[in-house]
Amino acid sequence: RGTEGDGSENGGYKLDEDQKYVYRDFSQIPEEDFDVDYEIDQEGLLQALEDSTALAAAQTMQQAVSGYPFLAPGPPVMRASGWVRSQRFPVKLYALLSQPNLAHVITWMPHGRSWKVLKPKIFETAVLPVFFESDNYHSFNRVINAWSFRRKSSGPDRGSYFHELFLRGKPHLQKYMRRLPRTHKKLTMNKEEEPDFFELEKTSPLPSLEEAKAALELRKVQRIRDQLHREASQAAQAN
Repeated sequence: RGTEGDGSENGGYKLDEDQKYVYRDFSQIPEEDFDVDYEIDQEGLLQALEDSTALAAAQTMQQAVSGYPFLAPGPPVMRASGWVRSQRFPVKLYALLSQPNLAHVITWMPHGRSWKVLKPKIFETAVLPVFFESDNYHSFNRVINAWSFRRKSSGPDRGSYFHELFLRGKPHLQKYMRRLPRTHKKLTMNKEEEPDFFELEKTSPLPSLEEAKAALELRKVQRIRDQLHREASQAAQAN
C-alpha cells in the first residue's frame, strides 16, 4: 500500500482510486549509527536552530508587551540566518516544537504524535518570518499539506496535525519524509479511521523531548569513545 511516509507515492505508478490511507506506527524504528554521527557533525546547525527558536520566542514576548499585532506599527521583525532558513521543513518545524518558550504558541499534543498552533496570529507575525520565506499563515498551511501532514477532525486532538514519521523524540525518522510533487495528492482517509493517539500512547508511548535528548547525548558520547578507541588501536598497530 503506497503512503506519503515512505515516498512510495513518488514511485511512478498510479494508485488505485479507492486506495485509502491507514496510519502506521513507526515509533519503534531505532536510530542508526549514522543518525548519531549526523548529530555529532551538525552541532553547529542544531545550536543555530535553537538560537533561532529563542529569537522567535523573544519576538512573541515583545509583541505581547507592545500590544502588537493589535496595535500598529509593530516592532521590526528579526530573521534567522540563511543557513537555518534553508533547512528542510520538518527540521525547522521540529526545532520550533522543541522550544519551551514557544509552547504557548505552537506545541506538541500530550502524546507527542501531533502538534497544534495555539495562537495563529502571533505565529504568523512573530515566528514564521524567522524561519520561512513567506510569513503568511495560509502559505504555511499549504506547505503542511505538501509535506503530507493530516489534520485531526474530531476528539481532543481536533485541529492538530500529524504525520506518521514526525514524532516527538524521534527526529531520526524525518529523513524518510518527502514533499509531494504538485502533480500528486495525498491518499484520502476515512474519518472513522483516524488514529486515536491517546489510546496508542498506552501501548507505544513516546519519549519526552528531555528524555530523547539525554538518550542521544549518551549515544553520542559512546560513539566518540568508540572512535577514539579505534584511532588509538590503529596508532598502536602502526607502531
